[in-house]
Amino acid sequence: MRFTLNLMLALAVCAASGVASAQTVNLGKVQNYESARVSSEDRTGNADMRRIGPGETLTLADVQGPGEITHLWTTISTADPDHLRNIVFRIYWDGNDFPSVESPVGDFFGLGHAKYYIFDNPVQAIGTDNAMNCFWPMPFRKSARVTATNESQTTVGAYYYYVDYRKYDTLPDDITYFHAQYKQAMPNPDGQNYLIAETSGGRGHFAGVSLSIHTQTNGWWGEGDDIFTIDGEETPSLWGTGSEDYFCGAWCYGKTFYNNYFGMPLRERIDQALDNYWNVYRLHLESPITFKKSIKVEIEHGDNGVSNTRKPRNNDYSSCAYWYVDTPRPLIGELAKAADRLPSFKDMPAPAGAFEAQYMERDSKGGAAETQEIGRADNKDGDWLNNDQLWVRDGKPGDTAKITFTTTETLAGDAALFITRAKDYGQIQLNLDGKDLGVIDGFNPEIDRVRVSLGEMSVPAGKHTLTVTIKGKNPKSKAFFWGIDYLQLGGVKDPKEAAVKKLK
Repeated sequence: MRFTLNLMLALAVCAASGVASAQTVNLGKVQNYESARVSSEDRTGNADMRRIGPGETLTLADVQGPGEITHLWTTISTADPDHLRNIVFRIYWDGNDFPSVESPVGDFFGLGHAKYYIFDNPVQAIGTDNAMNCFWPMPFRKSARVTATNESQTTVGAYYYYVDYRKYDTLPDDITYFHAQYKQAMPNPDGQNYLIAETSGGRGHFAGVSLSIHTQTNGWWGEGDDIFTIDGEETPSLWGTGSEDYFCGAWCYGKTFYNNYFGMPLRERIDQALDNYWNVYRLHLESPITFKKSIKVEIEHGDNGVSNTRKPRNNDYSSCAYWYVDTPRPLIGELAKAADRLPSFKDMPAPAGAFEAQYMERDSKGGAAETQEIGRADNKDGDWLNNDQLWVRDGKPGDTAKITFTTTETLAGDAALFITRAKDYGQIQLNLDGKDLGVIDGFNPEIDRVRVSLGEMSVPAGKHTLTVTIKGKNPKSKAFFWGIDYLQLGGVKDPKEAAVKKLK
């Protein structure tokens, strides 16, 4: 027998499963390989699974070459809700003691954030009831060892799997070895590129990435350009125009979708503005990105001086990248510890004594009170904390909004209110716990955010109510809108006090 590696994509889709095949053969010819499989089968009964105790490693397959893994399937039953991040999947080629594939099992199969969702493409497919499939072609000369390690404190009671592969007599000289690596930055430092993949010491091609984003701050995460630095070049030769552009979407995407080369199978809103989950993928199956000795793949994040967003960010990024190299290579960088891989929401740092009006309990009479995101064009200097505000529209004189918040200690010092001004904003009267703080005029020809001193005061620990009442409007204003970014108590008087003064 001789080896034939066929990477031609089948555009025909299997009607029964909806999964497009990544590897096709000429079914009208005699095949030149021997079919083989290792699985969790039980030939004496129906206990077709394996148990993995805390800290234990299960060897799924340890097979000899020449050969090619063509299909991996697994499904898992465990009480651990985070098992997709806590179970680590590894593959070792040709007897090496280092893995060339290392990733939490979920991310390897394209499932980010330790969550299940359905999608399929030519090399990955998630079926109903949590069935994970991989069709990446993985040739090897000497051997292949596939393992799963349980890094949680919970026993995996049932780990089911298939490892389907082909046996060959010989392999051609130009085969390449499959590599995959999970990376994360939680959070990714503002203004620093997120590193998707990096490898050196061999010739190969980058085949794709599954990228997961957990937004920790308001606004669109995807303005960062994709950057490919090939063979150590000083100036990256491949530079994109934005994250959704690289993932073949546009205009911040819309509903979830997936197809052969790109998709967004997960877009989950936990909060209207913050704490949301995304997964996107891009597969270069039609034209892998080639390199002769090294490649570095990055994507911009936050304000690094070249992206077109200037909003400070602390979003969590994680990914699994896929590439091929002519010899098995060790992966660069260490896998994060299990506890550090789990998604969590972290409040954006705020100034001391700050209370964001849009996140406080509120009761309004008249007008529509809502959280409003401030667009990048208006917030180009990052003035609005978390890029949003409490906004009241369609109001009229006499309408009120009561904003309730709790302090855990006495806050003494200069109190200030950070408000929005615009051409259609009205005049608002402020009252804190029954004390009149005066009237502020929100009119300004251009939209801006300003700090208004409320004077020295001492606010004791406990529950407090800020009441905002629409009093009227500047003759130049077009409406009675108003907006508050946040209230700050116990601060230091700002020598650069805004020109806005309270009305008598």
